[in-house]
Amino acid sequence: MQLGGGRYALGALLGHGGSARVYEAIDTTSGVTRAIKLLHTRERHRDYYRRRFLQEARVMWHLNHPHILRVHDFCADDDLDYIVMDLAEGGNMLQKLRQGALDRTTACRAGLQLLSALGVAHRAKVIHRDIKPSNLLLDASGHLLLADFGIARLTGPGHHNLTRTGATLGSFSFAAPEQRLDPQAVSPAADIYAVATTLYYLLSGANPTDLFTAAPDSPRWRRVSRPLRPVLQRATAYDPLRRQQSASAMCAELTAAVEALATRERSGLR
Repeated sequence: MQLGGGRYALGALLGHGGSARVYEAIDTTSGVTRAIKLLHTRERHRDYYRRRFLQEARVMWHLNHPHILRVHDFCADDDLDYIVMDLAEGGNMLQKLRQGALDRTTACRAGLQLLSALGVAHRAKVIHRDIKPSNLLLDASGHLLLADFGIARLTGPGHHNLTRTGATLGSFSFAAPEQRLDPQAVSPAADIYAVATTLYYLLSGANPTDLFTAAPDSPRWRRVSRPLRPVLQRATAYDPLRRQQSASAMCAELTAAVEALATRERSGLR
């Protein structure tokens, strides 16, 4: 199958979700291998999913950051909608976790890269609302690429959010408690919560569901190195106002914790 007047030649199916499929594709003009996300042509609530799909394309087109998956092209017509993106040759973080929890260095590096990307998104008035391991892609060098802004909330003037009445958005295990109650009312603090639950999962391999209920001395936290615990515990507070109030603030705390951990390890402490 070819798209774009023959410019893009579709290859292997890389993955699929509820409303789209992702294929490997060759850009015949440049010879570069890309990924193409293709909206299903027969889909209940197609108009809603189509608007959301095109919103995702436009958001990612305008967010320029080395740790946000780059969009090169997108198309919308009556019969076919697709997004042309960089190919994430390293797969995603969920696939890496099939071999067990990540080492602290790899997990924390991913957390810092993710927070850097979210800082740019939040300054652009974009709240991702679906941070989780499967949406953290990896390039050939292992650098993180934040993907899937399909349910992002745009908070700037003139934006219309695309949440259907009664819809529950995001992944329950990683979503902030306020997002479960009302996806439209979330602030950047919801993404902060999801970063923390994702990082907890990367570090421990354990289910992060309802992490906001875990007391500081809960056995659940023993899976995380001591210097990292206060950062994640603050970020998973039930009250959004008790969390770090920006991605850059959490990034600074996580950086300090990583440095403290390195000092402890040089001293022979755990």
